[in-house]
Amino acid sequence: MPDAMGAKGELYAMVRDANGWILADPVHCWGTSATSHLFVERCYPFLWSGRLEGMPFASISCASNQGMQRLANTNLCKWAFTYGFRYVGGLPVHTVHLERAQEEARSLGRRLAEAAQVDAKGRHKFPDLERCRAYLEEPWSVLKPYLQNLSEGTMEFTPSLIAQGLASFARREAIDLLQKAEEPLRTALALYKEGRHEAACEALVRSSTLWTHATWKEFLEERVIGTDAPAAYRPLAREDSSS
Repeated sequence: MPDAMGAKGELYAMVRDANGWILADPVHCWGTSATSHLFVERCYPFLWSGRLEGMPFASISCASNQGMQRLANTNLCKWAFTYGFRYVGGLPVHTVHLERAQEEARSLGRRLAEAAQVDAKGRHKFPDLERCRAYLEEPWSVLKPYLQNLSEGTMEFTPSLIAQGLASFARREAIDLLQKAEEPLRTALALYKEGRHEAACEALVRSSTLWTHATWKEFLEERVIGTDAPAAYRPLAREDSSS
């Protein structure tokens, strides 16, 4: 899908050239619909090109039976974070208050339109640290889930994926990156426990970026993808890019 792949489809062009997304979705199986999930996954190559980073995003999740519109909205917010969108807002709706929600949807649409007008004048990048901090109070915040992910649910370093990788990885380049990732992960875990969440973001971003590149080197570069990580994909800081 990115330009380098020569994609020329009409939908591709609309996605590539958009100045904002609003994703309105019915709630299915207590979550987002399969259609929305498919659409978002088909846009995955844009993560490599960085073409959509910083684009305004809003969503509406509408349920009509048991609900779970808030859970669906949280998942859409997670996808927005993953792609580096600027989160304008999400509207979890149940048909029990449909009339009220229609006015709220108009307000959300106006806010997105204003953000899209700003984006049309020149898109600003949304680097990982800024994004992590911006999403701290949104329906989905990366800080706790990512720390739980890296620490295997323990919020401690010893059982963490990074510690396991240090014991099992074979490629020297990957091990070097993991060694650099250890200290910031320990710091992020400690800061989170102290309730210093903004400070924890900085340490987490550094550790998770190093972890991402280490796993790319160990598992993807030769065996799956066959190339280096794209320059736009979670770029390493200058001090971390040298071995």
